[in-house]
Amino acid sequence: MNLPIHQKNAIDLLPANAQVVVRARFESPIISEMPKAQALVEIMNLISLCIAESGQRVQNEAQAKAFLTERVYEDCCTHFKQVRLNELKIALNEGVRGNYGQYMGINITTINKWIKEFLVSEYRKTSLDYFNLLLTQQKAKVEPTPEERTKMLKNSCDEAYGAFLREGEMSGIASTLYIFMKKELNIKWTGLERKEIEDAANREFKMRLMEEGKFKINEGGDKLTTIQRKIALKYYFIKLKNNGRTSVFD
Repeated sequence: MNLPIHQKNAIDLLPANAQVVVRARFESPIISEMPKAQALVEIMNLISLCIAESGQRVQNEAQAKAFLTERVYEDCCTHFKQVRLNELKIALNEGVRGNYGQYMGINITTINKWIKEFLVSEYRKTSLDYFNLLLTQQKAKVEPTPEERTKMLKNSCDEAYGAFLREGEMSGIASTLYIFMKKELNIKWTGLERKEIEDAANREFKMRLMEEGKFKINEGGDKLTTIQRKIALKYYFIKLKNNGRTSVFD
C-alpha cells in the first residue's frame, strides 16, 4: 500500500518495534476487504506457522487447519472487520509466545482472545499515539512541548525494554534512549561495570571496522560513543530484568 510521504516520514521516525505495529496498521490489507481466496491462503499460512512454533500436535492437521482458517476468516469479517493481515500476524506471534496470558493451545477461542488482547494492548495504543503525534508534527512542523517530548521518550524507553524482554532485541535509537534515561534515572556505573561496557563497545567497534575494511581504530569516534551507549542501555535493561521489573519508569 502506498502511503503519503508525510506518513512514511512519520513512521521512519518511530522506534523499530513501534514501526512494526504502525506498518501493520497502515501498510497491510484489511482482511475483510481482501478477496476471500487470497485471505484464506494468507490466514492458513499464519496459522500453520503458529502451530509449528507452538510445537502443538494436531490430529488430522490439514483438515484442522482448513476449519480453523475458515472460522478465523469469518470472525475477521464479522467481529474484527477492521483488522489487517499483519495485525493478525502480530496477535498470533505474541499469543503463541504467552504474552497474552498462559498458552492454552491453538483454537478459535484462543485466537479470538489474542486478537482482542492485541487490539487493546498498551504497546499498540502507545505506538499509534506516537505515530499520530509525529504525523501532526510532519504536517504542522511544530516542535513538541518539553512535557510531550518527555512522555514520548518515556514511552519509547518502555517499548524498547518490552522488546528486549520479549525478543532480546535492542531499539534502533538506543543511544538516544540511553542519554535520556541516564539523566532521568541518574544512572551510575561502578568502575568495573564501566570498564566492562567500554571493553564490549571496543570489541564491537573493532569488529565493525574490520567488516567495513577499515583498520584505524581512531576513526569514527562518534560511532564508538553510540555503540557504548547501546551496550550501556542493554546492561541497564539486564539489571531491570534481573530485578523483576516490567517497566523502566514504574
